[in-house]
This record gives sequence, C-alpha cells and structure tokens, in this order.
Amino acid sequence: MASPEAAAPALDPSASRATAASARETNTSIRRSYRCGRCPRWRVRPDPDAASSRSRRPKGGRRPATLLYDSDGGAPFERAAETRDGITVWMRASPDPACAVKEVLAEARFGDVPVAAFWRAVGDVHRYDEFVPFVKRSDVIRTCDRTGDAWVYNVVKPPVASPRDYVIRVSSDAPSGSPGSPAATNASSSVLRSSWTIDDAHGPNPKRGTIRLRQNRGSWELTDDGRGGCAVKYRVFTDPGAALPGWLVDVANKTSVPDVLRAFAKRAVDGTYEREDAEAAAAKAAAKAESAFDAFAGFGRRTATFRDETMDRLGERFGGFAAALPEAVGALAANALAAGKGGKGGA
Repeated sequence: MASPEAAAPALDPSASRATAASARETNTSIRRSYRCGRCPRWRVRPDPDAASSRSRRPKGGRRPATLLYDSDGGAPFERAAETRDGITVWMRASPDPACAVKEVLAEARFGDVPVAAFWRAVGDVHRYDEFVPFVKRSDVIRTCDRTGDAWVYNVVKPPVASPRDYVIRVSSDAPSGSPGSPAATNASSSVLRSSWTIDDAHGPNPKRGTIRLRQNRGSWELTDDGRGGCAVKYRVFTDPGAALPGWLVDVANKTSVPDVLRAFAKRAVDGTYEREDAEAAAAKAAAKAESAFDAFAGFGRRTATFRDETMDRLGERFGGFAAALPEAVGALAANALAAGKGGKGGA
C-alpha cells in the first residue's frame, strides 16, 4: 500500500505560474469589457501574486483603536476623528451609565496664535455669544473677587433642536486673576488652565421652551509651544437632555468641537483685543492729560485767588492811612500857620 506522501501528486512550478498568468489575463479582459473600467466581479478570480501582496485587516474589518490615557486615571480615550488642520478628537464613554453621550477631548496646535491671546479669548466669557458657535446669550451674573471665579448664564441653540440653557461656574488655575484679566494674561506660568462645572445656585429659573442642562463640565489647558504659538487641550462633557440620541451627539461633536477651537483661535487674532487695548491706552493718556491740565488750571486759579486776597489785604491796611493822610497834612499845615502868626505878634 502506498504511503500518503507517495500518493500526493507532484506540483509543477511552471503550471502554477501559467495558472496565475491566465488568471491575470482573464481579470484584465473582464475589467476592460466594462465602460467605467471597474467590474464588481473581477477580483473574485484567484490572483496569487495580488493576494500575497495585499495587507489584510484584522478579523472583523476594523482597524485597531488608537487610545489616549489621560492623567485623570479614568478609562482611555479612543481617537474618533482628525481634521486636515491638525485637530484630533478623542472620545470615551461617560462614567455615568445612564448617559449615552461620550466625553470629548480635543487636541490642537495653533502656530500663529500666541498663548496669551488665546487665553484672553478663553476668558472673554461675557462675549461668547459674539464668536462661539451656537451660543446665543452669555451673561456674567456673579463674580468672586477673592478667587476670581465667575458664574455665567449661557443659552445655546444647537441645530435641529430646541434651545438649551445652563449656569456654570468658571474657575482658573492661573497664578492670579480670572481668565482673561491682565494679571492672568501676563502670567509667566507655563500651563494655563480654566475649568467649568454646572452650578445652579445662581442664575435665572428655567424658562418654558428651553431645556435646562444638568450636566456640563469641561476645561481648557494652554501651553506655549516655544515658537510663538500655543498647544491647546479642550475637554467637554455635556448631556443635551432628552430627544437627542447619544450616537447623534457623538457624530456632531466630531465636527462641532473642532469648530469651537477654530472660533477661539480666530477671535484671539482678529484684532478685537488689540483695538480695545489701543482705545484703553488712548483713554488713559487723555485722562492723564486732562488731570495735568486740571492741576495746572487749579494752580492758576489758586494763584489768582492769592493775588486778589493779597490786594484786598493791602487795600484794607493802607486804605485807612491814605484816607487819613489829607486830614493829617491839613492839621500840620494849620498848626504851622498858627505858629507863624503868633511869632509876628510877639515881635
């Protein structure tokens, strides 16, 4: 009885090459028979060379996830999107099992935006409605001079959804001053941080037709890149409430979060703060000049007052003497005349 090795047919290398060449010719002929040059079936035929050269994806058809472990020690973020201008969006599941929306972390570097200018835009909370997407109202309702914290009431109008509002408490980890203040803007700290969280202790009551958010927290972290620009890390977690599925919000965040970062970068360099600084400097110079003029005018007024008072005193002192002088001269003259007449009579 023959062994299995002996029963196996011998492989002819030339026959294998001929089969591969025949398969390629068949594929080419089928592909060219279609006007667009793309046949949905031509790849079905075996092509040993092409099969060996193609890289295969992992089982399941999904690439391995790129993870980012944050310093908070929580679950890792998974890269969700990356824009052409270098903004990377990461997402991770919410620690609250009842919330289907994911937490978002975005990283970007803006080479033409100084860190102080971007930080000033972050601190411009009372004017977010001027440049932040979807923000329709932004009011600072309370501040704390001791800590620099600010309570801000915002109204946002997302696309195809009803308005949302919330009250957040904004805090800054800058060495001194609140975000955007001169003290904080000129701080020499290498990392500038600002964070916010929901705080309904202050602010207006919920309004009809507007959904009050119960979860909204996040932070900014700015670092000087050493080349005149800044590196930005933006974290946000917001539960928009009912009527919006979590997956839809996650899809929207892949584009809306980069739009937010671009809006802040644009605000930082659009000249708004430079114009305000120039106007403030001009007003300060005008006030200083007016103060100097007032001081000079006051000196002139005081000099005129002193002159008038001096003349009045001199007039009071010498006025009586001048009035009595004619009378005294007349008396002297009368005495002299009387003395002359008496002398002639005695002679």
